[in-house]
Amino acid sequence: MTKIAVIGAGAWGTALGALLADNGHEVVFWFFDQRALTEYQATGVNPFLPMAKLPEMAASTDLAEVITGAELILMATPCQALPSLLPQMVDLVRHEQIIVNAAKGLVLPDGVLPLALMREFWPANKLLVLSGPSFAAELVAKKVTMVTIAGEDTETVARVQNIFASNYFRPYASYDAVGAQVGGAVKNVIAIGAGIVDALDGGMNIKAALLSRGLKEIARLGMAMGAVKETFFGLSGLGDLFLTMNSSQSRNYSFGFDLVANKNMKEALGAKGVVEGYYTTEAVLRKAASLGVTMPITEAIYQILYQGREPREVIAELMSRELKNEFNNF
Repeated sequence: MTKIAVIGAGAWGTALGALLADNGHEVVFWFFDQRALTEYQATGVNPFLPMAKLPEMAASTDLAEVITGAELILMATPCQALPSLLPQMVDLVRHEQIIVNAAKGLVLPDGVLPLALMREFWPANKLLVLSGPSFAAELVAKKVTMVTIAGEDTETVARVQNIFASNYFRPYASYDAVGAQVGGAVKNVIAIGAGIVDALDGGMNIKAALLSRGLKEIARLGMAMGAVKETFFGLSGLGDLFLTMNSSQSRNYSFGFDLVANKNMKEALGAKGVVEGYYTTEAVLRKAASLGVTMPITEAIYQILYQGREPREVIAELMSRELKNEFNNF
């Protein structure tokens, strides 16, 4: 049995915690919200994943209680919470503890990768990322799920693979943590675009184009940041993008759909909890600009979200751009 601290008891953190508990590990959750913790302790139901039947797992709002003695720390909070959360954790984490980030996004204001930000606080720790096509509700229902676990140290990656692996959860090893993070982050932006075009009844032709051209934008940015091209054709790239842009289970897809179909920005954001792709859109464009990377689809989505432009008008502008070679500047 391994003690595992899960920092963030939202839907995804809860689903991963339940998996780890099923695998025989001691799981302790950190709840940010005392009311949610009280409900969980009284009923055994996590309000962020209310339909799930969960194994017995401990929980607390005390970071020190959760982190002390853990072999592995699983970070499952929204990426935009990291700048305020990591300083609270820095002195609690020992250098031998493995840290796995399971949240997907780039951190504002400069589009920093989560592991790069964590490295500033924990230069000696083994840092990994878990990413791939996975909905919390399906994982907690024990439906077959496959993901990528990426990190620089081969032994640590293999060790973490074995901690997570089960007969319904299969993690594949990767040593391209940059690519896994970029794929997991930017696919949320493209998923918002997919929700927008479906709300406009754009059809499947444009969805197929969005998938392929969106993947190219993801790869273009990732490679500029040091990632390996092949990563973007794997689970944390194409796989995650396909899932997230084609299901109403995706908060990002649903946000894009709701924004166009029947809600204003405030209502659409509030309806789904934290919509990571909304914040990631701005962070991605800032990072792309700093690297000289062109991302026309991401720019178009930014204009709709942040400048209030009419989606059909933005799509028309995309379609009227200068004609190009499909495979230039991959």
